[in-house]
Amino acid sequence: MPPSALTGAVYFTVQNPGDAPDRLLGVHTPRAKKAELHTHVHEGEMMRMKQVDSIELPAGGQVEFKPGGHHVMLFELSAPLAAGERFPLTLEFEHAGEVTIDVSIQDQAPEPGGHEHMQH
Repeated sequence: MPPSALTGAVYFTVQNPGDAPDRLLGVHTPRAKKAELHTHVHEGEMMRMKQVDSIELPAGGQVEFKPGGHHVMLFELSAPLAAGERFPLTLEFEHAGEVTIDVSIQDQAPEPGGHEHMQH
């Protein structure tokens, strides 16, 4: 996003090494007033962003948060996002509870397969 943008997007991969499925129910960070789970959906010829209540994590599987798919949207940032900075993002899981990850701010969105991974 441009330095003056009041929103941002977060991309990562969540791995669930457990034997049971889990669900990501929400996210929060001190860096934004509001953080939401989003995905992209096709509506006819158009693709648009849509907020979702939760994201399923299969047992022994993973879910990618990437451009054009699942992602976290940050609204009303406390300060502009600057490349090279880091901030905490807390993921709220149905079974695993809260897990805080360290987000690295990049100049541009990651290429598929080129983003950070985390296990919960």
